[in-house]
Amino acid sequence: LHYTPYPMTSQYSDILSSSVVAILKRDPRRIIFIREKLFGQQLPVSLRQFIWTECLLRFEKKPYDNDLSFVELETRREFAAGVTRGKTELRLTNPSNTPVTNLIENAVIEIRNNIYDISCIYTSDTF
Repeated sequence: LHYTPYPMTSQYSDILSSSVVAILKRDPRRIIFIREKLFGQQLPVSLRQFIWTECLLRFEKKPYDNDLSFVELETRREFAAGVTRGKTELRLTNPSNTPVTNLIENAVIEIRNNIYDISCIYTSDTF
């Protein structure tokens, strides 16, 4: 079996993502433009990590015009609004308990049961 850690990435998307991250590090206000253009799209790893670490995971600060803290605050509010809207539409009390939670859990268990356990191949003297 050939294992790829991120099957939806490629060398080209990584290069493009690194370029966009470099632009955003120089001018964080452009995150609003990037967010609007890439809304709903799967993001390359480095761009996704940048958005999470620089925008979503930072502490909220007092917003200032044309400042990253304002962008962070807006991004957090829109993310929270999206999650809340999804919870309301699906009539959920807990966002981690969705209609597909059991389906995903059962699929994982089924795949786990069908995969040959390779740990029995390795013994302590192998390493």
